[in-house]
Amino acid sequence: MSSISLNHICKNFSGSPTVADVSLNIKSGEFVTVFGPNGCGKSTLLSIIAGLEKPDSGSIAIEGTARNNPRIGFVFQNYNESMLPWRTVGGNVEIAFEALGIPKNERRKKAARLLETVGLANKYDEYFHSLSGGMKQLTAICRAFAQSPDILLLDEPFSALDYSATRSMEMELLRIWEESGCTAICVSHDIDEAIFLADRVVALSPRPAAIRGIIQVDLPRPRSQDMLASEYFFALRNELLRLFDYEARQ
Repeated sequence: MSSISLNHICKNFSGSPTVADVSLNIKSGEFVTVFGPNGCGKSTLLSIIAGLEKPDSGSIAIEGTARNNPRIGFVFQNYNESMLPWRTVGGNVEIAFEALGIPKNERRKKAARLLETVGLANKYDEYFHSLSGGMKQLTAICRAFAQSPDILLLDEPFSALDYSATRSMEMELLRIWEESGCTAICVSHDIDEAIFLADRVVALSPRPAAIRGIIQVDLPRPRSQDMLASEYFFALRNELLRLFDYEARQ
């Protein structure tokens, strides 16, 4: 597990500000969601945390891992771009173990155990391209967890799924995350998802991304879907919506 500190992060693209002076401390083992309108800079902020983009100013400190460099698992919004369609389901999960230098027979055992946890053990030898959207996303999540990440980053992982599939995938994600104990950051523009997954929701302004507010979510874990209909959940929902009503009035 790792704690993360963002200190005055700024990022411009083609001279246009995308992320504006974001500072945030994320505790080790915490699940934080980043919620904001489309195009506000959420994914850019996630890419900066992942090291895929460099900030123009500001700094990031990651602490709490015994390794010099933390292991980061990344679940992309478009899983078809991050997975290999010519490999099997198991073969895609095994990629993470290959990078760690784990022997072939051990890779298969580890990948099979992960896939079994999400009900995909019987799909091990099927090709990735043949799966449904939900199964593809579960495979992508298994691959992210395969490297035992200190930090898990998720970029709108369920945006291509329907409501029922999204709720089901959220439950599977939380179950695996709770077992792993890693620090998680999930970008979302789905207000129910942002609240349901999180210990805290970071609400961003329209582009350039700046923190409009942070909402503490004191729902007990493990989460259950009936929490979505609770009075407390609706109060959190209204609080988050008010942040954007404020922005609309400016």
